[in-house]
Amino acid sequence: TKTNIMNTNAGGGEPLFARRVLHPLITFLESLSEDDQKKLAAFASICIVCATILVSTFAKKSSKHPIALPADGKTPIALPLERVVRLSKDTKLMRFRLPTGNHVFGLPTGSHVMVQLTDGKTGEKHMRPYTPVSSDALDKGHVDFVVKVYFPNKQFPDGGKVSQMLNDVKVGEEKVEFFGPLGGKRYVGNGEFTVKKLKSQGGGVEVRDAKDEVGMIAGGSGITPMLQIVREMLREGQASGMPKKISILYANKSEDDILCRDTLDNFEKQFPGRVKVWYTVDALSNDKKKAKEWKYDVGFITKEMIEKHLPTPAKSGKRFQILVCGPPPMMKFAVNPAFEKLEIGKEHVLTW
Repeated sequence: TKTNIMNTNAGGGEPLFARRVLHPLITFLESLSEDDQKKLAAFASICIVCATILVSTFAKKSSKHPIALPADGKTPIALPLERVVRLSKDTKLMRFRLPTGNHVFGLPTGSHVMVQLTDGKTGEKHMRPYTPVSSDALDKGHVDFVVKVYFPNKQFPDGGKVSQMLNDVKVGEEKVEFFGPLGGKRYVGNGEFTVKKLKSQGGGVEVRDAKDEVGMIAGGSGITPMLQIVREMLREGQASGMPKKISILYANKSEDDILCRDTLDNFEKQFPGRVKVWYTVDALSNDKKKAKEWKYDVGFITKEMIEKHLPTPAKSGKRFQILVCGPPPMMKFAVNPAFEKLEIGKEHVLTW
């Protein structure tokens, strides 16, 4: 049985707390000179003041920007669509307004939310996970999502239900609901990630060190969680300088399908030497001029592309992580076989 330190000992004497803590402390203080005691008291006072300031500052920051997402992570909140920006023939940026201009969405970097809509005819609810490209640190009063609309086609006659429902939402309508945060991976700053372990793995949280380099592989709309993470890394990294390098390998069907290319290219221009972006497309454009000007790769992601543009154990040591988000076929037939050949173990890979 555990013994409470405040309990008396078995013989009924003085409390254990007094014997084990107070008496040694008093003896130590009495051994100090009067001058040393004054110095110690002054140092303790400074520590208390600093701690009070830190706690006060944190409390102010926490209360300064109220969080839109309900605290339980399960209750949905409906937000009105404020703005739509068309990015390509089937992709748009959708901005949703938060309750006030001072609100933040409340999503930790690297996590996602469930987007839920109700079918007006059947009353059936449909949901799908999405990651915003905006962040709490940089964006107040709104949250932005890049949505690729999957229209019906020969391969998928019904297309994507949720993306088509989102496509039908009009500016001003409050039809879209959100709940979260979801996901066990977080970027916690200073080049570090945390991964929540399953109960079968013993529970707890694993810390991944990526202070030297973060590599990213994205396919299609899989670029959205990467954008959120990169923005946060570059924001807080201006002070810490971590991670030292960010390398992005982005695959798409065609050049016209590349999402947020201006944003990615601007990252590279604003942070030369620290951010590197490389593209690959399944096929060159039918436009001869555009095809001639294309300076990147053509074809599916290969071992050679990863070896050339991303960190590997052979050239980058241990302090790196590669983040991956893309369709299952990309992972199964391209990325995973390449990782195996390059001896990039699971301890260096985080998938979204």
